[in-house]
Amino acid sequence: MKSVQKIWAELSVKEVELSEEQKVELGLADNLAKYAKGVNPYINEGESLISSAEKMLNEIKSIKSKLFSTANEMNSLADRSASDLVAFEKAAKELGIDPNSNANYKSASKAFDAYAKNAQKYERYAKEL
Repeated sequence: MKSVQKIWAELSVKEVELSEEQKVELGLADNLAKYAKGVNPYINEGESLISSAEKMLNEIKSIKSKLFSTANEMNSLADRSASDLVAFEKAAKELGIDPNSNANYKSASKAFDAYAKNAQKYERYAKEL
């Protein structure tokens, strides 16, 4: 029994030297452990980016809808102003008056151009989104 204790005492005092192959295997195992420990920060970052992207996409969808709505309203206003401009031109000509001599006609004509031009711009931009 004393010989077992003696051998055990000698083994616990001695340094155990590993072969190069065992050292490589332990090094690889350490690397593998690093992968497992390091995955969570990347997952958290990816999930955060997805969440941000989803919020941005929802905001873009909302903006797109508002652009189409604004363009539709502007097209409607352009149609109504064009109709009123034509009616005013006709009435002015019947009276022998140049419609361009009227300040309201001029400003309404410019507004018609702005409505039509910007409505097309907003539609085009919304379609690109």
